[in-house]
Amino acid sequence: AGNTPSVGTGLWTVFSGTATITTPSSPTSGVTGLVAAGTATLRWTISNSPCSPTFDDVIITTTACFTCGTSTVNDVDGNTYNTVLIGAQCWLRENLKTGTYVPVVTGGQTNNAVIQKYCQNLSGVNDATCPLGGLYEWGEAVQYLNGASNTTSPTPAFSGNVQGVCPTGWHLPTDAEWCTMENTVEAGTDPGCSLTGWRGTNTGGNMKVTPICGSLPCWNTPNTGATNSSGFTALPGGASWAGAFYNA
Repeated sequence: AGNTPSVGTGLWTVFSGTATITTPSSPTSGVTGLVAAGTATLRWTISNSPCSPTFDDVIITTTACFTCGTSTVNDVDGNTYNTVLIGAQCWLRENLKTGTYVPVVTGGQTNNAVIQKYCQNLSGVNDATCPLGGLYEWGEAVQYLNGASNTTSPTPAFSGNVQGVCPTGWHLPTDAEWCTMENTVEAGTDPGCSLTGWRGTNTGGNMKVTPICGSLPCWNTPNTGATNSSGFTALPGGASWAGAFYNA
């Protein structure tokens, strides 16, 4: 907002940046056409010839809005992840692969202020490119918060969300959050998320990327019901145990 001139006339102009002033002569004009992320400087000038004009500036800074399902997320290593909206929850649509690749050996991930990961490919080989995402031991996943290690629980127990190895602004999902997502993709067939029947009939298939055998990704046989109808696009990352990879 600018002041109403007691004498002379006022005029808004775009001094720098990108913007459209809707009513340039109005002290309280609106403004449109701002870029999604940037800065625009708008100048309110009062002129009363033959006197010299006077002016003041308004600086508007905009930041890009995050829209789950279309916006992406970057981790500290510069990896980019797509997102997906499932019900009211926003999830990364790709397996996390942040961190430094280390050989898959027992005790290979340690509390050393560096995020470390194992990386399996479909041949069960440690692959630094992490085509299926990283595998993180328990302590590594929570970044050893509250004294957690790869063999012990935290003390005190966690309260609230834990970022761990996740990108800034994101956190490791809780069991309750998994339960909500599972019942969303399978229409509430297992409200309590019991372990009976692997927490529902088709939850896994609704979350798994459609198999493409012969190239990444591909699931072990049998692979029934893989539809990825939820858009979650889970990859067959498998598991690591005692210095070896298992399953995909």
